[in-house]
Amino acid sequence: MERNLTDIFFRFFARQFIFDSSDLSKNDDKIVEVDLKQVRAKGEIRRARLFSNARTEGFDCGDEIGKAFDEFLEVGDKRALRLIWFGDAEILYTERDEKSKSEFWLNNDVPELQENIAYHDLASFMAFSSESVNDLNKHLKKEGDCIDSRNFRPTLVISGLPPYDEDSWLRVKAGDAEFICYKPCTRCVLTTVNPDSGEKSPKMEPIRIYRLAPGKLYDLYKESPVFGVNMTIVKPGRVCIGDPVWIQYKPKPF
Repeated sequence: MERNLTDIFFRFFARQFIFDSSDLSKNDDKIVEVDLKQVRAKGEIRRARLFSNARTEGFDCGDEIGKAFDEFLEVGDKRALRLIWFGDAEILYTERDEKSKSEFWLNNDVPELQENIAYHDLASFMAFSSESVNDLNKHLKKEGDCIDSRNFRPTLVISGLPPYDEDSWLRVKAGDAEFICYKPCTRCVLTTVNPDSGEKSPKMEPIRIYRLAPGKLYDLYKESPVFGVNMTIVKPGRVCIGDPVWIQYKPKPF
């Protein structure tokens, strides 16, 4: 299966997570498609505020998708929701500049980089080994619960590698795209939310019991557990499910 991560993201997002009644048990089966070329041509820019009140602009994706979010999330007259797209970093203003820091890793030199992360929580891309989820489930199942990769909202899930292999990754090449890793991904309580029902699990123990940062890294990340690795793209390209993956490793984890 082939996906262009830019052009069909909104249709994929709508079908899989928002409007498909089989996923979130809505009575309708409404699918909204957004033509990004038309959005860019129209050029209507809106400004949003994100973490730490940082301002970031985006192209407004139109009334239809905005109304669909209003209806699905049942906001009523509280406010009107809009979907915006960070489609041109040279035009759009953002205060969300990510700069790598030497303290991000404990045992290795951190690549020097700076990027605009737009609307993501921490990084533009995040990946992990599928066996990391399987290993975590060995602990969680003792509490009568389990998770899957969707709980962690990854860009890439890579099979055939040991659990937590991502702690040692430096570079990743998947399909035609190439990424550089620069920071462990810290996690919040949202990893305990069921991606199908949207409900927080009352049984699931916090991931921090099993994945707190080691050694001096704990001084930086504290009680935020680490799961996955944050990445930035160094060579854009097409990625398909089942593509081979090449990994360059650091001398040591973290």
